[in-house]
Amino acid sequence: MFNPVHRTIAIESAPLSFLQVALLTASYVSLPCGLNVMVAMTEHSEAIEKVRKQLIRIMQDEELRTAVELLADIIKDIRKNPYNLSGLHFEAKRFIPDDTQHDESYWMAAYILYLNGYDFIKLCKEVESVEEEIIIVDEYLQMLDKELQASQEAVWALYKYVDKLTAFLDKISEKNNILYKKLSSIKKEKDRVLYDSIRERCWFLDEIVHSIEDRIEKANKEIEEADKDIGKIKEEYEAVKKHLAELERERWRILDLIRDILYEVESS
Repeated sequence: MFNPVHRTIAIESAPLSFLQVALLTASYVSLPCGLNVMVAMTEHSEAIEKVRKQLIRIMQDEELRTAVELLADIIKDIRKNPYNLSGLHFEAKRFIPDDTQHDESYWMAAYILYLNGYDFIKLCKEVESVEEEIIIVDEYLQMLDKELQASQEAVWALYKYVDKLTAFLDKISEKNNILYKKLSSIKKEKDRVLYDSIRERCWFLDEIVHSIEDRIEKANKEIEEADKDIGKIKEEYEAVKKHLAELERERWRILDLIRDILYEVESS
């Protein structure tokens, strides 16, 4: 369960059995028997208090806050089955005071960092880094989604605009054709005033027709360009979405690795 560097502290902080008391008593043969036991128990309490202070420092350390919270959440999830990590729970429970404001999972997390700090802190920092990137990428993905929706709505508006212009163009063209037919039936020499009046109306409608055709052509070009932009946005959206999924998988991979190491610490 313990790394070698913590072996001495662990032994000092473990509950004293009859054999341990006897061994400690043997090292204090010059003292009265009752006093030997009292010295051993005092040293045991001091060892417990020493480790407890270390755990409190870990829980209060700003740089370790993320690691403690992440481990605590994982431990809480694993401990939904109380038989899981029962060994670590038993060991950490010795250092939890009665008046604690922290959940047991936080004490267990601090205790695990106390025993195997480097490995877990490194992995927790990786999780933190990945989660920060996930937030940034997800925000960018949402921005692309809004941009895509706005672009599509703009294209739909252009299509509706073109449809209206086309319908109006058909109406004007039909009216103009009627006037041209009427103009062709009038003899310029016999009714010059009427002829000139209809011809001016035809020319005016011709100007409207050309203006509408120009607008339709311009709108169609805008639609073509917008469709290209939408295609690029869709490609980028899919690429970002794929990267986000990879980050999510990486996050779960590290979390699973942390879980595996927790079980290794439990069984060691």
